[in-house]
Amino acid sequence: NEFYLAFDKALNYLNVMHSKRQVENYLRKTFDYNIVKKVINRLEELNYLNEKEFAKAYLYECFKNHKGPNLIKENLILEGINRDIVEEISALYTDEMEKEACNKAYLKQMNSYKKESYNSFKQKMTIFLTNKGFNSKMIAFSLANNQRLLDNIIDEEKLIEKAYDKYYRQYSRKFQGKELKERIKRGLYSKGFSLEKIKNIIESREEK
Repeated sequence: NEFYLAFDKALNYLNVMHSKRQVENYLRKTFDYNIVKKVINRLEELNYLNEKEFAKAYLYECFKNHKGPNLIKENLILEGINRDIVEEISALYTDEMEKEACNKAYLKQMNSYKKESYNSFKQKMTIFLTNKGFNSKMIAFSLANNQRLLDNIIDEEKLIEKAYDKYYRQYSRKFQGKELKERIKRGLYSKGFSLEKIKNIIESREEK
């Protein structure tokens, strides 16, 4: 009958671990509410559905994929996992694990921002790591811990020269003098270059 069809379908689906909500949503595509409810109850009786084990497996999978605790907690709650279970399992994600995962996420992403100024790099990396679920303390650690490596991949002098030339070509067709200088300043500032570096590049170009 329908119960056994639904039960077999659920067992096949559970070859890969899923949450209770995921199994319910999967079965409801084919079976009515009462059948789904009976199947879910039976799966729980047999311990085929275990929210705590699912949450634990999800946490370690996310750790391996360099995701932080804030994102894990948010996703588990969205999956319908009981908040008490979420809090209990979240405690397994230690500060050392977060430091390691955050640093690996940083290193994997850093080449994507190598054409940015230092300030722009830090802003974009902070947003990226925050969206990955890491807290501000761990993000600050990764930024500080990798500063020497960052110095080796970002040549800010070359970047600001290139940006200056781009804005000069863009604005010199329409503006001159003070207005041209202000337009270039605003463009460079929007790219995250410091006011001191902007002042230096403008003065050096005016001397030529």
